[in-house]
Amino acid sequence: AKGEIFEGLTLDGVAIINADDDYSDLWRNLISDQQIVSFGLSQAADVTADYRLSHGGISMQVQTPEERFEVQLSILGKHNVLNALAAIATAQAANIPVKQICAGLSKYRPIGGRQNVNTLCGVTLIDDTYNANPASMQAAIEVLAEFENSILIVGDMGELGDETKKSHVDVGRFAKSKGINQVFACGEFAELVVQGYQQAAKSFKNQDGLFDCLSSELLATIKKPNSAILVKGSRSARMEKVVSHIQNILEPEKTALTIRGNL
Repeated sequence: AKGEIFEGLTLDGVAIINADDDYSDLWRNLISDQQIVSFGLSQAADVTADYRLSHGGISMQVQTPEERFEVQLSILGKHNVLNALAAIATAQAANIPVKQICAGLSKYRPIGGRQNVNTLCGVTLIDDTYNANPASMQAAIEVLAEFENSILIVGDMGELGDETKKSHVDVGRFAKSKGINQVFACGEFAELVVQGYQQAAKSFKNQDGLFDCLSSELLATIKKPNSAILVKGSRSARMEKVVSHIQNILEPEKTALTIRGNL
């Protein structure tokens, strides 16, 4: 189905292809005489990069057929390196100057709930509550795994059909494989996440139970240095309420002032 997009290219169109994708060869074969610009990290590509991840963002040394240049991003995760390469490849195909590309990427900030990062009392809080599916959940957990003391708070993933049970068990297993220190799961499928993770994980049928647990345990849990909390779930899980609750736990006076200021 993705290949159908390329079939709609005009003769002077440009196809932007992720060289790391398993279907990249299929897509290339669907393109006739149009120009192809590829991007990727693990496979040979027109636009690629060396990069360094940090808790403050990403530093990229981008290589194109014409030149090499540096890009700084105020977002987290290897998956966002690929996203940036896709943007760079597209911009270059549109003949946008490198200086303008770098300026645009450096100013990028995610929309609400898309890996918004806040530091509260020395703790990194990652708000990724906009939505969730198995792939995005794994990408977010990989970001969390970069921190020494990592806490995952996960809600249900919706609209997975027959894959629902397996997908939630896999979240727990993946978190354990990445060395996540503690897992809290909330919702109808929370016990499946705990089943996958097994040790040091807790499940809650509703957010009230989760809130009570976080209020009593969270401050003690995050006293370790380099601590991070990731909150993620589908829109239906309303995990943004959990983010607000954590903010209130970590900085109650600041949260109260913000609420009063908005009334």
